[in-house]
Amino acid sequence: MTDGRTEGQGFKRRGGNESIMSKNSKAKKKRLGKLERQNSRVPAWVIMKTDRDTMRNPKRRNWRRSDTDE
Repeated sequence: MTDGRTEGQGFKRRGGNESIMSKNSKAKKKRLGKLERQNSRVPAWVIMKTDRDTMRNPKRRNWRRSDTDE
């Protein structure tokens, strides 16, 4: 077959993006790590403590829709 499959196997990985982070600098990886940690939901204990007054994180970000300026 010409689409990268062989008999009895699924798709083979061709290149992929497993080495993209190796091309980024240490500082950029650090900034991206911080953004990933910030992108978390409000803890359940905070929701309970505030009687559901605080339900969402205003800094929440989708990886595809919003830009990180990186």
